[in-house]
Amino acid sequence: MMKNQSMFLLSVLFFFLTIQLKAQTTVQYSYDKAGNRIQRKLYVCTTCRPDQQNGKVASQEKDTTQILAAQHGLNVYPNPTQDKVNLTLSNLKDDETTSVVVTDETGKTVYSAKNLQLQNEINVSTFNNGTYFFRITMGKDVMVYKVMKIQ
Repeated sequence: MMKNQSMFLLSVLFFFLTIQLKAQTTVQYSYDKAGNRIQRKLYVCTTCRPDQQNGKVASQEKDTTQILAAQHGLNVYPNPTQDKVNLTLSNLKDDETTSVVVTDETGKTVYSAKNLQLQNEINVSTFNNGTYFFRITMGKDVMVYKVMKIQ
């Protein structure tokens, strides 16, 4: 009796492990020439069977970065910049909490603001030349942009 129960438990465990191994997830990022991440693709393969037309593995593709940018109408420009960075949110909701935190390459916060408007201008003329990370929070969504400050 005890042997049958342990065999049953082992087979159930093996079944769940097999299911977990079959679902494979891959994330791929695309960058523009300035080094900004412009696209994030999440590939989830649950069936892992070859596609009948081209022989590749069938997967579901979700481009979350473009979806978030479109939902919020988010645009950060120009990049690279010398004196200012414009941050626009064309689909800003009235009750949505928004903020931006700018950090340098070492992780030190050099600028922060809350309750963003539709059009925001951040003066970076006093910043040293280098790369800065703009972490923009809109409700539960967070996007990070890499902006270069040049002279």
